[in-house]
Amino acid sequence: NDLYETPYGIALAVKIVLVVAALAIASFNLLRWGPRLRAGGRARAALIRHTTAETAILAVVIVAAAFLTAAQPPAQKSGAAYDQTQHVAGLRLELLASTATPGRNRYVLRVHQALAPVTHAEKVAFRFTMVEHDMGEQELVATERAPGEYVADGSTTAMFGTWKIQTIVRLAGREDVSTVFTFPVAAPAGGGGSTSRVITAGPYTLIAFTDPAEPQAGAPVTLFVVIVDQTGNPVVGKTVTANFAGPAQQTPITAKEDAATLGPGRYEIAVAALDAGSWKVTIAIGNEASGTYSLDVSR
Repeated sequence: NDLYETPYGIALAVKIVLVVAALAIASFNLLRWGPRLRAGGRARAALIRHTTAETAILAVVIVAAAFLTAAQPPAQKSGAAYDQTQHVAGLRLELLASTATPGRNRYVLRVHQALAPVTHAEKVAFRFTMVEHDMGEQELVATERAPGEYVADGSTTAMFGTWKIQTIVRLAGREDVSTVFTFPVAAPAGGGGSTSRVITAGPYTLIAFTDPAEPQAGAPVTLFVVIVDQTGNPVVGKTVTANFAGPAQQTPITAKEDAATLGPGRYEIAVAALDAGSWKVTIAIGNEASGTYSLDVSR
């Protein structure tokens, strides 16, 4: 797609076509007019015309080469964990996500029409639903960070599995442009810089992660816990308590449950501050079960 959707690609395509045309004319001159000239035929005028055309084409090729030198080549494959593109209603929509593990994520939608970025959209939004289980629908509204680039941050894909992300672009004077991306979220393995952890607690599975992903000493941190049962469905209406063991005293905190805001089966534990060091957080689900989450707080 970059060959016809970027100025660099178009210039490269034009250069290739012109070089092929110049080679074709040169071959024609060599094979047709060359023998006639050697045989004494009257081919001088035609040869001059063709040579002039060939020279003009090569001059345009040089101009195209100069443009290629000045222009930026298409962006290389991004470092995002997820990067997919769809074409809808004349728009090119590219969705990027910074990570493919449960927890807080950054979602970027790049919107272009032909070669131009689409700026000042009235609204750009992401709507999230899970394929395997009913985790409800949540929406993030993006803000324009750069021309044609809309960004939203959130913890909407907090459960590992397959998610559908519906992107909605609202432009003045036309109907909303919408499409759906399939976004796989993998269970975190071995850390790898992510604070997401899968914890087994009796009959429940917990997915726990922090916001921010790298907690700092003395700064607020929120621990999010998603609880699902053995069938993978969200568990609601539980009393969830976090007990802390670490470098300093920390009183237990009861989690907040707000399905309308957080989504079903999601619990929020807001911590005012923690001292630097390694912490063990025991997450208790009433008197039924508990699991331990390890947390490192940097200075």
